[in-house]
Amino acid sequence: MRHKALLSGLVTVIISVIMAPVAQAEMYVGGYAGFVRSATVFRDYLVLTTHHPAQGTFERHQTRGTFNPSIIGGLKVGAWFNDQGALGGSYPDWMKYVGLYFDFSCHPQNFKSREGNTIIANDLARARNLFKSAGSTTTFAVMLAARYGFCGDKDVPFGRLQPYLGVGPAVIFTTQKISLSSRALIGGALVPYMINPESDTDVTPALAIEPGLKWMVSKNLGLDFSFKFRWAHPSFTFHYIDPFSATPESMTLHPQYLILSFQVGAAYHF
Repeated sequence: MRHKALLSGLVTVIISVIMAPVAQAEMYVGGYAGFVRSATVFRDYLVLTTHHPAQGTFERHQTRGTFNPSIIGGLKVGAWFNDQGALGGSYPDWMKYVGLYFDFSCHPQNFKSREGNTIIANDLARARNLFKSAGSTTTFAVMLAARYGFCGDKDVPFGRLQPYLGVGPAVIFTTQKISLSSRALIGGALVPYMINPESDTDVTPALAIEPGLKWMVSKNLGLDFSFKFRWAHPSFTFHYIDPFSATPESMTLHPQYLILSFQVGAAYHF
C-alpha cells in the first residue's frame, strides 16, 4: 500500500504539471552521465539481526556501511517560465528565474565488502563476519529550480552562463542482494555458516538537491554541469532458510543513504 501511494502521488504531480500551461515556457529535454563519487551511510555501522530458535540464540551482525564508486546516468525534462522559447509565453518578468523539471536517474549501488563483528546470544560469544551486497538505485524526482543569468546577448538574452539550484521530493527504488558469512554458537563451539538470501527491493521517499551550472552554446543547446545530493532511509527484509535447523528465517537491514554524485550533460531548449 505504501508503494502504491508513493507512485500514485508522483503520477498525480506529473499530470497536474503537464496539464498546466508549462508548454508556453522555455522547455528543454536532456541527458547526462557522471560518477557517484561518495555514496555513504550516515551511521558508521549497518546492523543486521537474525534468530536461531532451534538453538535458542540470536545474532547481531555489525559492519561498516560504505559504497563502491559507480557511474550514474539520467534524463531531465523541464521548463523555465519565460517567453524565450519557440512557443512563446505570457509570464510576469520575475518568473524567468523560476523553473520546474523532472529528473530520472539510475546507478549501481554496491556495498564494499567489509569484515565486521557478530555478537552471539547477549554477548555470550563474538565472531567475525564478512558482509557483501550488490544492488542498484533508480530515482524519480520533481525539482523546483531557481537560476540567474550572466553574459547575455541577442541570441540568449537571459544569459549564456546560468547557475541554478534545484530542490524537490523524490521516490527511490533501491535493491540489495546481500551475503553474510559468519559463525553460530552450537554446543559451545563456533560453527561457520553463510546467509545468502534472495534480493529485496524497497520504494522510499527521498530528498533531492542539485546545484549546477549551465552554459548555453546557442539559443537551443545547453551544456550542464551539476552535483546531486540525495537522502533516503530504505528498509530491507531478507528471507532465508536457517542452515542448521532448516527453518525459515529473516534478517533486516536499515541503512541511511547520502548519495553524492557529479554529472555532465546536454539539453535541447525549445
